[in-house]
Amino acid sequence: MRTRLLSTLIGASLTATVMLGSLSSAAAQSPKTDVISVNLLDAIDGYFNAGWEHVLGDSWSLYLGAEVLAFRGVFDDYEGSVVALGPVLGANLYLIGDAPQGLFLGPFVIGSWVRVSDGTNSASDFGYAFGGHIGGAALIGSFHLSAGIGAVWRAFSVDINESDLGPRGFRPRFELSLGYAF
Repeated sequence: MRTRLLSTLIGASLTATVMLGSLSSAAAQSPKTDVISVNLLDAIDGYFNAGWEHVLGDSWSLYLGAEVLAFRGVFDDYEGSVVALGPVLGANLYLIGDAPQGLFLGPFVIGSWVRVSDGTNSASDFGYAFGGHIGGAALIGSFHLSAGIGAVWRAFSVDINESDLGPRGFRPRFELSLGYAF
């Protein structure tokens, strides 16, 4: 089940990335320098992610957002109940097209407050994550659509009674973001 879902998501993400990357050379429009967006596909892994992307040059932008881990995702097999909340900082380098549209790749880092419970005991700690993605983004008027695929390494585990509980390690990361560009 997980393998089939993973291969379907990878195929769909790569197809959307190529399509959106080529769609970006649409008709001339007024330059957009900011995008507010929500990543809908990250919810598959239990995360809600929203943010602001600001264009800093023709081929790159900076991303600042927030991420919440609200429930156990499809790809998670950790023990314990986990809640995490923190900021996301990333950059996108646009290889084709002008930011904020075209084919891009970019790294990101996440810092989070993490609370883990084993049903009896609970503890909090600082968690972090880092990763990268490749994707495509298109502007249709002020509507911004972005799709991509990547990987993230998370250290959101907390020690409770000499057991590490919570997400730790590499996971796939999928993006299908809807946003408003201005």
